[in-house]
Amino acid sequence: MAKSAQPPARARPPVRPPSPVAATARRGSWSRSAGLLFALIVLAGIVPVALAGDLLGWWTLSRSAPFIVPRAAPTPTYTPLLATPERAWIATPADVLPRPGGGGAVARLWPGFPVALTQRARLDAAPWARITWNGPTPRAGGMGWVVATALVAYGADGRALGDAGALSPALGQALAPYGPHLAAVIYFPDLNQFYLTANADQSFALGDGFRAVLLAALLASARANAPPATGTAPAIDLTSAAALASGNSAAAATAYTRLGGADGISRFLRGQGISGIQPDAATWDAAQATPRALIQFYTALLVRGALSDADRVTAVGLLARGGSGVAPASAVGVGGVLVGGSAQGQGGWSASACGVLAPNVGQRAVVVAVALREPSAAAAQDALRAFYAALAPLLME
Repeated sequence: MAKSAQPPARARPPVRPPSPVAATARRGSWSRSAGLLFALIVLAGIVPVALAGDLLGWWTLSRSAPFIVPRAAPTPTYTPLLATPERAWIATPADVLPRPGGGGAVARLWPGFPVALTQRARLDAAPWARITWNGPTPRAGGMGWVVATALVAYGADGRALGDAGALSPALGQALAPYGPHLAAVIYFPDLNQFYLTANADQSFALGDGFRAVLLAALLASARANAPPATGTAPAIDLTSAAALASGNSAAAATAYTRLGGADGISRFLRGQGISGIQPDAATWDAAQATPRALIQFYTALLVRGALSDADRVTAVGLLARGGSGVAPASAVGVGGVLVGGSAQGQGGWSASACGVLAPNVGQRAVVVAVALREPSAAAAQDALRAFYAALAPLLME
């Protein structure tokens, strides 16, 4: 039997490359799907995150709108002002704020600082106290809020210790732009009040400001080695002493050698209980000091008994001839003196103006002000002028 005829094999259509339009459509479809999937994942995770944030107090979930509402800031609960302010003392270092728990610090007070408590408040269960304090003159002092746990209701009339804002918030604001470029220590010896900036222990180059230390050591040495017959007249060449006090480099170098260099000056400073001034072994004008050490030196020199009364008058008179010129004359006063100094180091220029301000009507103050790491000597002097311009009105009564 003859085989039946087989149908011819169907030809397979040729394979065509994918259309660019179709490929683009598929990619767009995948992108939309991926975006939708990501959105669903994010939306599914919002609920637990939102609930956790509400539980932790980061925000408040609205019950009537589909969005998160920020939690309102807590409001302090105040008590009435006290009819009679309560005496209190700072027990731990405390930043004074303009309101309970809010605002930038207007002052910082250290332990032992006496204050008056005038009002209480609570903020999120934390107790706060409104305090006021007096400065050396009616224009000084301040007020604000501190955490009540920083106060104690007992204390002693010791030294008040605070920053520049504690002397006056206006002074603190005036110094704020200079930051670490200005260091200052202010001491009112008649009231035992002490104010200083945070960088009061930073060492700097004294330069020719070291001449005041040389003059004091020279007068003390001459007095110690003078025979009793000299009486109260200083046993010293006043012409050479005047040249030294004015900053004459040759006179200063001669005095440095005569006093035994760094070792001799260090013995004098140790004898006065002063630490923090480091004379240089090679040259007289390369000494280093901290503002806190200089306040000790000028207090000993011009207020306490580092020198005899006659020698102290001599020192003030000689040093006053070369005044620094950065403070108003009314603030320096007739019995005051400011010794200026400057030096250039690797970090820039430093300049200092230190001594005693004795206004005719006001409070006497021992002051050390230092401009640090300024780009030029003129910039350093400008910083000192700004400091004394802000300080001078606070001394007047």
